Amino acid sequence: MIYVNMTDKFMSGWGRARGGHSFLCVACENWSQAVAIHKAALERPEMRRVAIALRPRRRKGSHTSIKAFSDMGGCWLAESAT
Repeated sequence: MIYVNMTDKFMSGWGRARGGHSFLCVACENWSQAVAIHKAALERPEMRRVAIALRPRRRKGSHTSIKAFSDMGGCWLAESAT
């Protein structure tokens, strides 16, 4: 599994991420999926610190949401290769 990790600036600081950060991690089955998600995340103004990694990003006091590539839709998959 390959993960595309990012900090969601919009969701950070409230809800489950109160006082911390909100991380979105997309679990991809292959490199082409990871590249497609990475590219889409870079185009979203609320996403910061976008990186491809072998593990999901986690930090004490923060909230991590892990989504499967197949759960993503819309602009996230506009140029994906499955």
